[in-house]
Amino acid sequence: MSNWSMPAASRMETLGAGTGEGVTVTASAAANAKGSYATLGTAGLSYSGFVLQMLPANSGKYRVDVAINTGGSDQVIVEDWLIDATSSGASRSVQNLWLPIAIPSGAAVKARCQAATGSHALRVLLTGYAQDFPGFPGFRALRSLTTFSATEAPTVTQNGTTQTATWQEFSATPLAEPVAALYFAVSTGGDNARTTSRWLAEVASGASGSEVSRLILQGAQNTTDITPGVWGPFPAMLPPSTRLSFKVQCQAAAVDTFGLAAYGLIP
Repeated sequence: MSNWSMPAASRMETLGAGTGEGVTVTASAAANAKGSYATLGTAGLSYSGFVLQMLPANSGKYRVDVAINTGGSDQVIVEDWLIDATSSGASRSVQNLWLPIAIPSGAAVKARCQAATGSHALRVLLTGYAQDFPGFPGFRALRSLTTFSATEAPTVTQNGTTQTATWQEFSATPLAEPVAALYFAVSTGGDNARTTSRWLAEVASGASGSEVSRLILQGAQNTTDITPGVWGPFPAMLPPSTRLSFKVQCQAAAVDTFGLAAYGLIP
């Protein structure tokens, strides 16, 4: 039986690097409204995927889009990625998001965001890579599987060491496309006076009352922060319109608000 190795990426380039920081992406002056796109650069390679680096310049919550343009309209390839940077602690560090999404050579690559406070900003870099043979061509997009309220993900109230009783769905209108892998982003739910604890979040698929556990996320929180901010990718071939939901359980007697957003990698 042949022993296949992981395809190497011998060609890479970074878009958006300036003088000591990435491109500034500024939210609309109106709270919870998308600002204009900022151009990161033009792809000089046909990317098999990329690493997206996002650094909040201000405290608060953000939702971030990445789009490409090959001469027509802007096509969103990363949709509504949630960043909760409401404290000055770990949540204000760089988020690194690996996405095996294809970008054609010559495409203009752009980013925009909205924030809970108008005119807040992020610094953004994108490093694209082209895989050597026998690399795959890359997926199409990362779509939000979450119904947001402004810049807030669906939330539950932690129940200490007892798992929350009810499955909290990510969206009442699941995505009508198949999903190849899952990503997740966490939120404080606006609660920044927290009990220090570790926690597990169980994610399930299926109709209400017929949920089937898929995976468990592990994280921690201190008095102000929840970490890490990014999970994924988790391979999970899900058919169109799959309903996803979650429950939370803590290692300590935490009863804080906990928010979680889900995303699907689209073939």
